[in-house]
Amino acid sequence: MDASNGWWGWVDARRLEAIAAPLDPGLRQTLVGAAEACVRALDEHAAGRLDEAGLRQALLEAATVRWGDALWILELETGRWWRFDGTSMVALEGPGAPGGRAPGA
Repeated sequence: MDASNGWWGWVDARRLEAIAAPLDPGLRQTLVGAAEACVRALDEHAAGRLDEAGLRQALLEAATVRWGDALWILELETGRWWRFDGTSMVALEGPGAPGGRAPGA
């Protein structure tokens, strides 16, 4: 597939959608806080104050945010947020994306 910018890409049949900007300020603040909670949990684990089970539970709670009609999920390895609306998942990237680094990176 040729993109409008001349680059070549492959699409795997999922519907691709852009997330409308700007991101709601309340949601943005919530996502930033959730990413910070993930960093704190990783730090607690590294310091030996949180065991594996506790870490998994803390990350599961912090890395998922319910907002309106969607669930936001933080991909810990990349720091990228994904929006799931019940039918499709879309990555939030670019200047409106909260964070910018992967938790623990």
